[in-house]
Amino acid sequence: MRSQGLSEASMFLYLRELEELGLVALGRGLSARLLIEAPIQWNFEGPLRPLFETTNKNFIGWAITHLERESTFVSFSRRMRPETAEMVRREAEELAERAKLLAHHDQHTTPEDRLVGYKWTFAFGATPFPVIMPIGPHPRDAGARTDDRVAAAANGRRLPA
Repeated sequence: MRSQGLSEASMFLYLRELEELGLVALGRGLSARLLIEAPIQWNFEGPLRPLFETTNKNFIGWAITHLERESTFVSFSRRMRPETAEMVRREAEELAERAKLLAHHDQHTTPEDRLVGYKWTFAFGATPFPVIMPIGPHPRDAGARTDDRVAAAANGRRLPA
C-alpha cells in the first residue's frame, strides 16, 4: 500500500478481489493471510493471466532500459535442430530450479530487510515471426487494406502485393 501510494479503500478492494479468487483470507483492518503456499507458482491460464502478461511485458521493457546497471536482457534468434532446442530448454529449466532453491535458502536464512526482489522472465520457443513482428503495408500505401494484411500475417500467410 505504501510503495504504490494506495489509499486504504483501494487496498481493501484489492484484498477483497484476492479473497474472491481464494488466494487470501481477510483479517481485521487491512490484514490478510495467504491461503496458498509461497512462493507462488502462477497458473498461466487462470484468472490473473492478463495481470501476469502485463507484468512481464512491463518487466521486459524495464530491463531493456536498465541494461548494464540493474538488469540483464538477452534476446537473439538462431536456427537450430529441434533436438538442440530441447536440450537448451531443459538446461534453462534446470537453471531456473537452481535459482529458486537458492532464493528459498536466502528467504529462510536472511533477515527480510536484507532481501531484494528479483524477477526472471525467460521465453524460448520456435518463433512465429509473422505473428510477433507483423509487417503491415507502407504508411504511404493508401490503397492497402491494413486489416486484411495484419490478419494474414497473424495466420502466417502473405497476401499478393
